[in-house]
Amino acid sequence: MIVRVYLTSVALKLLAIPSYFSTDFEVHRHWLALTSTLPWTQWYTDKSSEWTMDYPPFFAWFEYILGKLCQFSFCIKNQWGNSLTEIQNITPIYNQSVSFDGFVWNEWYRNSVNILKHNVNVCFTHNGLEKNGPQFMNLSALNNSDWDGIIFQRMSVIFTDVFLIYSIWHLQKSLGTHTRKNILPAFILLSPGLFFLDNIHFQYNGFLFSFFFMSLSFIIRVSHERKVKQKNYLASALYYLILVNLKHIFLYLAPAYGILYLRAYVRIPSISSISFIFKSFSFYKLLFLTLSIFGVSLGPFAYHGLLSKVLERLFPFGRGITHAYWAPNFWALYLTVDRAFGFYYNVQTSSVTRGLVGDVKMNLLPEISPFVTFLLTLLFQMPTLHGLWKHPNENEALKAIMMSGFSSFMFGWHVHEKAILIVLFTASVLYVNTEGTKFVSKFRLLTLCAYYSLFPLLFKPFEMYIKVLCLSCFWIWLNRKLIIQNCNNIVDKLLCFGFLPLFLFTELIRPAFLPSFEFLSLMLTSCYCAFVNVYLFITLTIQFKEKIIIEKEKYL
Repeated sequence: MIVRVYLTSVALKLLAIPSYFSTDFEVHRHWLALTSTLPWTQWYTDKSSEWTMDYPPFFAWFEYILGKLCQFSFCIKNQWGNSLTEIQNITPIYNQSVSFDGFVWNEWYRNSVNILKHNVNVCFTHNGLEKNGPQFMNLSALNNSDWDGIIFQRMSVIFTDVFLIYSIWHLQKSLGTHTRKNILPAFILLSPGLFFLDNIHFQYNGFLFSFFFMSLSFIIRVSHERKVKQKNYLASALYYLILVNLKHIFLYLAPAYGILYLRAYVRIPSISSISFIFKSFSFYKLLFLTLSIFGVSLGPFAYHGLLSKVLERLFPFGRGITHAYWAPNFWALYLTVDRAFGFYYNVQTSSVTRGLVGDVKMNLLPEISPFVTFLLTLLFQMPTLHGLWKHPNENEALKAIMMSGFSSFMFGWHVHEKAILIVLFTASVLYVNTEGTKFVSKFRLLTLCAYYSLFPLLFKPFEMYIKVLCLSCFWIWLNRKLIIQNCNNIVDKLLCFGFLPLFLFTELIRPAFLPSFEFLSLMLTSCYCAFVNVYLFITLTIQFKEKIIIEKEKYL
């Protein structure tokens, strides 16, 4: 089944190659050129473009590998053409021979092979790669979007989905005999969110989530393979640590992972027995693994005195509390109230961040600092973290990871809209791994809200048909797979229905009658989705805390 789903997803993604792409396409093109052209010591100091490297070192090395593959493939292509031309040029010489006998043929064959070898060997040299590489790989080729570059970058996303496929297969295998596990391949591989973000907007989220799913699969596998559970915990930690060094947005989940490993792997009995960890050999193995991964990632930069430069790029607190498009979280509602107060009292001192370095100034409400967002995030993570501490089983771990991501999305600093996928995909694994039905209604609403909140990323007229068709088909399929009889919460149903008038106004009525009020559609979408997310966050926190989900207790 997973192969059929994958082939279907590839067909859809190939159709999206000529579609609109965002500035993220130029970001990754520049990173390809940056990592392939400059030495690694300059990756986090180069300022030749406004799109500076702001992902962790492992992702920079991932871009480096892609860049070298790109240069090599285009070099082979160019040198193959040169070889054919040279072979065609020498062929008439042999055709003019009195007799094109075996000796003449062998000589022509040897010369042709030598030409091919010489031209191909050029591609194994640094100068040959740079000379014969594509134009869009030049560091100075800013905003270059030629067809060769589009094809390569689009195909690189599709090919790296191989990692995602393997992780889903591994996750399914870890889930054992759960009957719901068969929805995972379609739910993830045909996800409208991944399709919008990776194959149209342009990012590599599928590649990143493959490491996340591998980490979750080893957590779940512990309950089925108790004899090797120590190795499963270390494997889970390994994939999570690699993931954090690929994309630091997953650092939000560290409290949940940390408590899980302390309670279930190190087996610390209580908070009062904190000194116990220093007597546990498991703790030192976990510590060694953590230091090793971060050492490989950040160690070379620290050795050359560049660690501060890397951290400045990874944590740019000079940016505003929100992104250019307000992620649908608590701060979107906070800013909306502030704008309303400013409009009512005729106070206009605010500025709006555009995704680059900049800040958001409040009109009347108190300014929010990164430290405040950190405290709020940690505070609202506490209920499920407490549940994980008390009962360190797989479902409590999934709840804690999910709600840690949700809390960070709701209250974090400069949150991107795509971060909601961390919550949604963890929720999908939790739904599959639970035996109860109380979670179904919330999971259904979360899916709709998460994917609809990504609509503003695709703002071109043609893309409107794509996003509506994708979400509609996915929504119909999901409702057929879920146990709809359990989606009987009237509030959840009303909130789902509310997306219809929101779509009609923001996508059809507003553009026709209020074309100059573009930000109105963004604000309404962000605020409504934020309201739904606040509702979901509160109800899920209560539901998880009271253990409304019926499940078998599985202690790790």
